[in-house]
Amino acid sequence: MEEQNDYANWLNDRYPFDSEARNKSLEAKVLDYLKPKEVVHLLDVGAGTGSNTLYLMDKIKGDQHWYLIEQDTSFKPIFLRRIEDFATFHKYEWQASNNKIQVTTPTKELSFEFIEGSLLELAQLVRLDKIDLVLANAVFDLFSKEQLQQFLNPIVQAGIACYFTLNYKSQSFHPEDPFDNTFISLYEDHMERPQATGQATGKQVGPYLATYLETFQTIEQGISTWQIQKEDIKMHYYLLSYMERAIPELPIQEEVITLLPKWIQRKKDLVITRQLELTVQHWDIFSYPSNLIKD
Repeated sequence: MEEQNDYANWLNDRYPFDSEARNKSLEAKVLDYLKPKEVVHLLDVGAGTGSNTLYLMDKIKGDQHWYLIEQDTSFKPIFLRRIEDFATFHKYEWQASNNKIQVTTPTKELSFEFIEGSLLELAQLVRLDKIDLVLANAVFDLFSKEQLQQFLNPIVQAGIACYFTLNYKSQSFHPEDPFDNTFISLYEDHMERPQATGQATGKQVGPYLATYLETFQTIEQGISTWQIQKEDIKMHYYLLSYMERAIPELPIQEEVITLLPKWIQRKKDLVITRQLELTVQHWDIFSYPSNLIKD
């Protein structure tokens, strides 16, 4: 349970970085795509604590029905509480029951349904013919190509637009360290490690999604960037701790692994003295049927 809470905290703490990173030009095109519809049905997969939903629901005009697919049910009360806090803060009327919550604002009706299940079984969890847009935020880099195909097939067959944000591309530290490239490369190798479900796509996930989707739909993409500044101590520690835990899981040379703690410590020294900056680049991808507007 503590590990789950830690992951929920990570999702919530990085929310402002996710929000700032989004490619705003691509986001504007997504909002324009949805604008003609009076009621929008949105499917947020790998929804976590609902950050994707919370970010976009105010920006989308008109009534909205959100379906959030998430395997980890421990996130459900966190998401529902975030929606309740949003409604309470704005003094909006809201009603909650089981996995659903409805919010009434002066201009639109919002409904949210938290659905337990795997995003690889979308057709069994929700009626895809009702959906206008499938969204995912920082979800796919540990998926194999076979899993991504299994996920995407029913979506493109149903002619549904997709908006996939924060797909890992690369990262760099400033100031640089002689061993940065070594340990960043190892961390990226860990992302692409073989798993029971197949080899993860890691930093290839953006290009793979784009290549697959453009076979069926019109695709647009852009860079989204986390800018972790000198004062963002908590975020630095999150990311360094992930690297510190992940890299030793790889089969690498003893002399290399003995250098890792020293490299991590040098980074932490820079963090604590407010000298370290980190840039993490991602791909944002928007694809839609070639006729542009889904009827």
